[in-house]
Amino acid sequence: MTSWRFEPIFGSYLLVTVTICVLVALWLFVRPDRQLSKGRRFTLITLRCYLLILILTNMLQPNHSAVEKKRQQGTIMIMLDQTISMQQPSVNTDITRWQAQSELYTKLKNSLGDLEENISVKSFLYSDEISADLWASTEPFPEEPIGEQTDIGTSLYRAVTSVPGDRVLGVILLGDGTQTAFRPQVEIRQAGLELDRRRIPLFTIPFGKQGIAGAGRDVAIEQLPQQYRVFTGNQLNIRCVARIRGLSGTSVPVRLSIQAEGQPPEVIKTLNVESDEAEVVIPIEMEYTAGQPGNYTLTVEADSQDGELLVENNQQVSFLTVAEGGLRVLYLFGNRVGEQLELKRTLGSLPDIELVPLFVKRPKDNDPVLRESDIDSDQYDVLLIEDVPAASFGTENINLITKAVEDGKGIMMIGGFYSFGPGGYKNTQLSNVLPIEMSDAERQEFGVQAPLREAFHLTEEQGMVPIEEHAITRIAINGDVAARWQALPPLLGANRFQGVKADARILLENPKQQPLLVSGEYGLGRVLAFAGDSTWRWKRRGFEKELLRFWRQAILWLVGRENQLQSDVWINMAQRRYSPGSPVSFTVGAQTTDGEQINDVTWKVTLVRPDQTKETLQLSQQLDDWTGNIDSPGPPGNYFVDVVASQQGKELGRTRADFQIIDQQPERTNTQADPQQLSQMAEMTSAHGGRLVMPGDAVDLINEINDRAEQTEVELDVKWQLGSDATSAWSFLVVFCLVLSLEWILRKKWGFV
Repeated sequence: MTSWRFEPIFGSYLLVTVTICVLVALWLFVRPDRQLSKGRRFTLITLRCYLLILILTNMLQPNHSAVEKKRQQGTIMIMLDQTISMQQPSVNTDITRWQAQSELYTKLKNSLGDLEENISVKSFLYSDEISADLWASTEPFPEEPIGEQTDIGTSLYRAVTSVPGDRVLGVILLGDGTQTAFRPQVEIRQAGLELDRRRIPLFTIPFGKQGIAGAGRDVAIEQLPQQYRVFTGNQLNIRCVARIRGLSGTSVPVRLSIQAEGQPPEVIKTLNVESDEAEVVIPIEMEYTAGQPGNYTLTVEADSQDGELLVENNQQVSFLTVAEGGLRVLYLFGNRVGEQLELKRTLGSLPDIELVPLFVKRPKDNDPVLRESDIDSDQYDVLLIEDVPAASFGTENINLITKAVEDGKGIMMIGGFYSFGPGGYKNTQLSNVLPIEMSDAERQEFGVQAPLREAFHLTEEQGMVPIEEHAITRIAINGDVAARWQALPPLLGANRFQGVKADARILLENPKQQPLLVSGEYGLGRVLAFAGDSTWRWKRRGFEKELLRFWRQAILWLVGRENQLQSDVWINMAQRRYSPGSPVSFTVGAQTTDGEQINDVTWKVTLVRPDQTKETLQLSQQLDDWTGNIDSPGPPGNYFVDVVASQQGKELGRTRADFQIIDQQPERTNTQADPQQLSQMAEMTSAHGGRLVMPGDAVDLINEINDRAEQTEVELDVKWQLGSDATSAWSFLVVFCLVLSLEWILRKKWGFV
């Protein structure tokens, strides 16, 4: 269908009419003299009429519209898997997947030579990204696959968006269908939805058979924690699992070894694990007692077995920090709303104190709840007891605690409804240990229905007043200690002590001179009795440092280390194993023995790579901590960050943190093909013809796409307007200039110019 129409300038026929009338009037006014011959006059009139017609035509801007049917230009994309897993056997085990894929690609190239002129072809190799277009390249086809990861989603998305404006007739994706990318930029589902939105059919061609026999023989050590921190002399439980596949009936030796800085590894323990199934996960647990302080590397390693394709996953490494002089504190609490609300976080944040919290249930029929192993005095330096009745311990355990204190352990009882006399401690050996007097009449009955015996408790808020200078009550480094105590939020209540023993010292009391914190000694050990259980309020009212200082100094006093002076330089890494290319971040800091942050510190931080090359790292301050980042450390291997802190030219301390860049080789670990995933991907574009195609049907698929392209025609609106193209514009200008010039030349020749 064709049509002609005018589109006058400025959309106004009136403007065109007025313009032509003015030109006609001027023509009549300056017409040739009557003395001209008829022939000359006719010639000038004709030329001017031509000029008027040309001007009128140009102002009306005639255009022509037509609708034509035309076969649209299209592109076929072929994508070839070039990852290492393609080296595995194909369905026909005589050749690899890569060889089978290469043979099919050659057949496709031959069949694509008969395509229509309006169809172009692009082919890409893909791994975690796509290559340049192979179809237009003169480079030879690769002999072996080299890709380390498969990122199907990103590769698909990059391919279809590489030809903006072109109509993609179909994407033919060849490969084993296994996705191994750690962090894909574009998920497979997202790429499939993009193809569906663009109405592009996806044809997937699988290579390899799912569950190939013999391809899965593997021993892998997994789930080993990335780092440990313990104190000298403490026992460390090391847990991991051995995943054994394809080795049924085989005994596999597993070794635990430890390596100090600059020393050869030492095997600590060896055990044998045996698989009785095709694939099994076997838990492994080994013990190690921490020795000298320092940084160590722990390695759990299984012997490689015949037929394993990947042996790099036969071991896992963890990093151990052994700290000097650490204290182990057992915290027994029977109430979930007391000091444990903040005490676990407060003491747990200190690098030289290891807090082991244990909730103790109320006893039934006065039967002990705690076992002897729960309170093993050899494992702990200090015992904290909060709101746990004596019946939960039993006589034997209380006698063990008494003997431990007599031999030098520290103990502190914290207030509660079942602490001190209300908890039934009057008739136990601990009545001789605690520095306060108790009475049989104080005992509180068990159960929620039992009435609270308020006579033995201080139920109002209790302000705290220090009685004398003492290491525990020195919560202000600079300034008035008494004023700092007065500024603290009061306790919500406290136990009412019946009296204080003659050899005990009152450290804190309320304004009514009733004791709140009492210290004493028993044998070689030290003892504290604290009537309150709500110092957790301090942190929630902005007195976090005072809370930490109070409890830390109490623990240190109980073990006789109240005069300990040292500074701690630390480095913290959230993880110790990283994938290649992953950024590594860490924080460093320095603090005094009482937990006070040291701010005026000069840092020297160095990254040491596996080849012993070094790089100085820069830090940025984030509140009280300093943060460092390593954007891309380098190739797989063992690295460490060395940290030195100085203040006014004097070294405060140094530390280091080791980490690994792990070459997990997912293409070797996950060797099985996944044709089901390829089928699901193609199904996402089934509305446009997408489907799974077997390699033997691939050539027929090319013919199908070609036939579909021949049947696809689009209606194009072809429009022409005078001056819209260079040919019509220049032609008009030339004709107009010729006519105008000829008219002027004739007038000049005849004496009218």
